[in-house]
Amino acid sequence: MEERFSRTAALIGDDGLDKLNKAKVLLLGVGGVGGYVAESLVRSGIGNLTIVDGDTVALSNFNRQIVATDLSLDRPKAEVAALRARSINPAAVVTPINAFWTADDVKNADLTSYDYVIDVIDTVTTKLALIRECLDRGVKIISCMGTGNKLQPEKMRVARLKDTVNCPLCKVMRRELRDEPNAGNVKVVFSPEIPVVRRRPPASMVFCPAVAGLLTANEVVKEILG
Repeated sequence: MEERFSRTAALIGDDGLDKLNKAKVLLLGVGGVGGYVAESLVRSGIGNLTIVDGDTVALSNFNRQIVATDLSLDRPKAEVAALRARSINPAAVVTPINAFWTADDVKNADLTSYDYVIDVIDTVTTKLALIRECLDRGVKIISCMGTGNKLQPEKMRVARLKDTVNCPLCKVMRRELRDEPNAGNVKVVFSPEIPVVRRRPPASMVFCPAVAGLLTANEVVKEILG
């Protein structure tokens, strides 16, 4: 066992660490929430991670995104996140895809090759497509809902979509997926906090996105460990 994961193995054992190392995860979105998801997964020992994001690092990202620094400004987020992941665990297979996936991209993707799909994107049509395709193909998925316009990270939680409240994005997702019998049981990360403001683009600080990312990654790791 490599020394960099020795304290992880002390918690979950060598067998658990081996499960994480063999796991293959698809992460869509590596912004405020997704950056902390990627960070947590690679530090937990996930051995194969594909990162999809078509955006570049902007100055407006610096207040909350772990990939945003002066050195990464204007660079593709997926590549920046992949480089950071490899610097944490050089043995990990990390594949960046510099693209904004559409619903058609989702339908054409080999989702069944992944142990887990993580949705941390803002585009509702793609979020819906991801959930539908994963349900149809029997692929595990967790979807992170909105963290913007909120100030209480302690209220972030994992829940079933059908149990969510006070989240505008969750409301849209529930309505659009009402024809999917099992969509209500899809795991999501959300906050019941009533938005402090309502604006686009959303107002934000680092705390809610970071906690949402940590909760998302933790849920994925727990399920892979079984």
